[in-house]
Parts: sequence; C-alpha cells; structure tokens
Amino acid sequence: MPTYKAVITIPIIIVTFISIALSLYATQSYASENIEIMSSYVIWHTSPTKYTISTNEGITQKIELSNFWEVTITIKSTGTTPAEITGIIINKKEIGNYGASIICLVKVEDKPACSFQNTVINPGENAKLILLIKFKESGLSHGEIIEIRFYTQSKAKSAIICLP
Repeated sequence: MPTYKAVITIPIIIVTFISIALSLYATQSYASENIEIMSSYVIWHTSPTKYTISTNEGITQKIELSNFWEVTITIKSTGTTPAEITGIIINKKEIGNYGASIICLVKVEDKPACSFQNTVINPGENAKLILLIKFKESGLSHGEIIEIRFYTQSKAKSAIICLP
C-alpha cells in the first residue's frame, strides 16, 4: 500500500521535471539567430564600374564590370546570437554552379565587402548582400524573375527580383 508521502512526492517530482524541461526549451527557442530582409533592389549597369573586394584571407582585389546587374539585398540580424550566411541559391541552383558569372559580396556595417563564405552578422547589425550578375555569362536575361534564397545556420530567407 503506497504511503501518503509517495503519493504527494511523485507528482511534485514530475511537475518539477516538466517545468525544467519547458524552461530549457523556451530558453533555447529564444536564444537563436534570426535575419530579416529590410530591402532589395536591382540596378542595370552598362558602363564600366569598379569594385574593391577583400577576400576572406584579407587580400584586396579590384574588379571592373560592364553590362551587368547589381542586386542588393539589405538584411538585419534580429536574433540574440550571431547569424552566419552558409549558402546562397539562385533559381534553385547553388551560386557556385554559376561560376564566375555571378560574384557575391557581403558588406557588414563598416567592414569592407568580402565573399559571403563564413560571413557572420552580429545581433543588431545590418549587412548588404550584393550580387554582381554578368549578363552574357550568367544565362539570365532582362525581364526574368529570379529567386535569391540565402541560408544561415537554421533559417532560410528569399527575395524575388525582376531583372530590368
């Protein structure tokens, strides 16, 4: 026959474990990275335009392009932990599959523009994701609607843009 102490103690232990589990779950769900798209636009360039790029190794490169689209997507890290851009897909195709026909840069706050690999955006920071899409080499054309989807550790966000 169960004692009254056991009848009271067991439910208290169960409730305690459940409340601890729920509080850990709630803490985990609030302490995460998140990004929001603030704006997106595209500019068509016909005349030569120069860009200065810093590689992940800190090497500065200068490039000059003409007849290309410059797609700019401004994102903000709104989570409580840093967000790292881990991948970009354009029209269901990995950006790497486009080769040199699409150059992807990320400019976080006052830091120089660099390639998107391993780019970390701290909470509250804004970043500009800049895609330089070469007209002939990319296979994309004027009037085409493209989806740009970028990934972080746990999120995916998309921007739909019409190329002018």
